[in-house]
Amino acid sequence: MKLDQFELSAKYRVSFVYQIFWVLASRLFLETRFPWPSNLKCALLRLFGAKIGTRVIVKPAVKIKRPDLIVIGNCSWIGERVWIENIDLVSIGGDCCISQGVKIINGSHRFDREAFDTISAPVEIGDRVWVGAFSLLMLGVRLDSDVFVKAGSILTSGARKGE
Repeated sequence: MKLDQFELSAKYRVSFVYQIFWVLASRLFLETRFPWPSNLKCALLRLFGAKIGTRVIVKPAVKIKRPDLIVIGNCSWIGERVWIENIDLVSIGGDCCISQGVKIINGSHRFDREAFDTISAPVEIGDRVWVGAFSLLMLGVRLDSDVFVKAGSILTSGARKGE
């Protein structure tokens, strides 16, 4: 690979103004340990393009790269220190628990290409899913509804009910 040939595709770019305002808002209200009310954090996420249902709980110290690429269903919980490093859609169903320390990463690079091309795939989480603490979900993961992911799991592909 030749990193001097890397150029971020237009598909993954957002405006500089959006980035600046999101970084400031995120640092002040989401990434902090200060316990701002969840309804305030959800309103802020919606302001930046997230689609969030009702009665969603967002705990302190949550990091989200692109709120405009987030969908969260009703009555879901996003635990402390969850990090959603998304350059593609992350869809979380209703009545889900994304436990503390979970990381969701849906972008990577083609190390076999000289230009180190960026790649991505959506992460889709069905309804009534519990992702256990400190798990890692990578690009393209699809979780069916009613799935439990045990703590510390590393998923690079989907999980079906009963697995």
